[in-house]
Amino acid sequence: MAEGQSREMKVTVIITTYNYGRFILEAIQSVLAQTTTADLQIVVVDDGSTDETPDVLARVKDPRVEFVRIPNRGISGARNEGLARAKGDFIAFLDGDDRWGPHKLEYQLEVMRSEPDMAAVFANFVRFDERGVYPRDQFSFFPELAVVPTRTTIDGRGQRILGDPFCAIIPFAEFPVWVQTILFRREAVEDLRFPLSGLFLNRNGNGVCGDIPFCLAAYRHGAVGFLKEPLAEVRRHGENATDRLAIMPHASLAALRLLTKLSLTDLQRRALDRRIGRAIVNSGLQHASDGEYKIAASKYLEALGHNRARLSAAKNLAKLAFIWRAPREARG
Repeated sequence: MAEGQSREMKVTVIITTYNYGRFILEAIQSVLAQTTTADLQIVVVDDGSTDETPDVLARVKDPRVEFVRIPNRGISGARNEGLARAKGDFIAFLDGDDRWGPHKLEYQLEVMRSEPDMAAVFANFVRFDERGVYPRDQFSFFPELAVVPTRTTIDGRGQRILGDPFCAIIPFAEFPVWVQTILFRREAVEDLRFPLSGLFLNRNGNGVCGDIPFCLAAYRHGAVGFLKEPLAEVRRHGENATDRLAIMPHASLAALRLLTKLSLTDLQRRALDRRIGRAIVNSGLQHASDGEYKIAASKYLEALGHNRARLSAAKNLAKLAFIWRAPREARG
């Protein structure tokens, strides 16, 4: 990588935080410690924190760091505020409780420079808490990545998804839209915003899975690559935005429905329809597991309208019918 060329690049890093005063400095320092020679614009958006966050941020004096404090809007609103202020040729996001490894931007920029039509590059990551780093990285939970057709990127470091990346990724059981690991080319996201409505709300009233429609929409705008090396570290603690795994099937379904409003090719729309059918069934399964049988039945009936989900929906309707016929005491 020619040094003169790399210095011309500008990367905007948007860090969002809400009551993460105890973590935010570590997040900022992990960006300042990046080995890239690119020009950095670091926009820290404080989403109306009520803890010590403002005092912690006041101690950061690096001129590359800009601070914005807004009334609480939720993480999507905070990310959108950062996007409105972004000046970089490339854009990345980091949550205020997470951190990056030192080579994250350097390696992703190498991939982007070698593949000029690449819209986004995501990376592997690990989870950690106060006891240390968890043993398994994120890619070990995603067998789909091993069967997606790819080739090695021209720089030799990453993998480029062959064909339409939207269609390749949409069938995944869970989507590789880990926004804190992704580097976007500006052109892929400059007209996009994180959704403020239409999402499933968690117990705190915040929308969940807003990164799904944003990232998958960006994946329509060019090639997509990934790096197998873990380049980010995601913190687990008692106040993570996704606070209950049981809500995720409903949250994913709501997020996928937002994608139907996008301009899609026929191939993309068919792939999305198939995936929504599966998501409706999964939402029904979770409702059934929670004892909400009528809601589950309504989901399965809806899924009958999606070709690839009909068999699964019919089987689960039959199971519900058996449960309803069972004596009340047998239902637990």
